[in-house]
Amino acid sequence: MMMIIVCRFTKDDRCVYCDQPMDAIVTQGHKCSDCKQLFHTKCIQNGGVKEMPCVYNQGPGGGKPGRRKHRKPSRTHYDLGSGTPLPTKPPVSGKFSLTGTSQFTDRTDDIISDAKELQAMQDFITRKIYMIEAEEGKKPSEVDRVFKAALKEFKDNLVATYSIISKSDAVNIKYKDLIANFVY
Repeated sequence: MMMIIVCRFTKDDRCVYCDQPMDAIVTQGHKCSDCKQLFHTKCIQNGGVKEMPCVYNQGPGGGKPGRRKHRKPSRTHYDLGSGTPLPTKPPVSGKFSLTGTSQFTDRTDDIISDAKELQAMQDFITRKIYMIEAEEGKKPSEVDRVFKAALKEFKDNLVATYSIISKSDAVNIKYKDLIANFVY
């Protein structure tokens, strides 16, 4: 479920929560990308919309409900007069080959498998911080200062993780765990 900001409305558009007309002159609204229902920004911000109707009111098929009507299945493979199936063509087999392809891997799933890899990452970050600090004759921008501070904080988290892990034999750290420490 994702909310899309909407700035244009028809005169019949109403907020699902408060049933007031949507007015782009006064405020913008949000439309759920799944159920296509409209909400005022203020209704969402004031805590009125605690749960999305589309999440809890899914139809018996479990699919995404929406404005579109469900159509009856096509009857093209049936004889409309007698109701008996017509002969169908056998499925065409494709010439799809997986040779030479590789499985997609997400970088957040990579694992630091030993203390040497963790130490190498710490050394790399230390060198980057040193390079940033060593740039002379150039006044660092606000972005540079924020980046350097963030890099130092990440390195501190890495050192803390390294000190804990180095005491145990098994090292099993995912990059997303290191990033999660940094984000929060």
